[in-house]
Amino acid sequence: MLQLHHYTDEQDKTGYHVFKYIRFILLIVAIHISISLCFSYASKYYLKGILGQNTFPWNSTAEEFFAVVLFAPFVETWLLQVLTFNSFSYVANFTNLGKNTQNYLFVLLSSLLFAGLHTYNWLYTANAFFGGFLLNYSYTYFKKEKFYPYLTVVSIHLLYNLFGFIFKRVA
Repeated sequence: MLQLHHYTDEQDKTGYHVFKYIRFILLIVAIHISISLCFSYASKYYLKGILGQNTFPWNSTAEEFFAVVLFAPFVETWLLQVLTFNSFSYVANFTNLGKNTQNYLFVLLSSLLFAGLHTYNWLYTANAFFGGFLLNYSYTYFKKEKFYPYLTVVSIHLLYNLFGFIFKRVA
């Protein structure tokens, strides 16, 4: 007979939390994709396709897949979330800023940095700012939850980049 188990405060909620975190990851990816689709729509119908202009020239589809889907999420997350967060936290500890204020400033400043590294054109940079904002917010959320912040943000970034890689070929 199938039994449904309800957790109490005293019981281990690990399974529940993992499911909660997976939902959070999927929600962030869906929001990121939705924002990017809005930018893509504006680009295609109002801005003469600027979003696809001046982007990085790839030699092959395999090279692009490796760099964008497999490599970039790991490197960018390490540089733009882990390293930046740790550096920012170190400097912020010398101020009177509260932890929440530090996190808000980190999300904002690191999002600007993320956008600044994606300057193929102005619309791509704006889209990258929002993407960076979601990634940075996710990093602070999972850092606070103590649930593998690096790996979860890499997962979000990888899923988003995979969607973009596929969308580029079918749209």
